Amino acid sequence: MPGRRYPATVLARLIWASKLAQGAEEAAIVRKELALSGIPRPLYPGELGEDAVEVFRFGDFVGWIIEG
Repeated sequence: MPGRRYPATVLARLIWASKLAQGAEEAAIVRKELALSGIPRPLYPGELGEDAVEVFRFGDFVGWIIEG
């Protein structure tokens, strides 16, 4: 269905804009994006175990701490 993926596009653009605002070079952003393409895979909270604690979120990138 058209438009269902647009929020992901918006988040990606916000992340790139944030990187540029912090001084990253355009070419470096593109190189990293292409280098990571297809490597990360999403995890669901249930896969992380009961000890997982979300410590930050920026767009669809989430940081977790797992102690155990």
